[in-house]
Amino acid sequence: QVMRALVHQRRINGIGRATPFELIEWDNGGLTIRDTTTGGTVELASFGADNRKVFADMLPTGAE
Repeated sequence: QVMRALVHQRRINGIGRATPFELIEWDNGGLTIRDTTTGGTVELASFGADNRKVFADMLPTGAE
């Protein structure tokens, strides 16, 4: 569900899956998913700690 809006924007703009989304961890611990093809972003804080952990576990450092 987190990714739905970003994927939807790609579809309506005719953009495929070739370019990956970026997962950014900020100094304050926040996480943002960014789509460089559309400029769309999703702040993960609003989706709760469990959801944040799923994405944090994808970071190379396993940041938490």
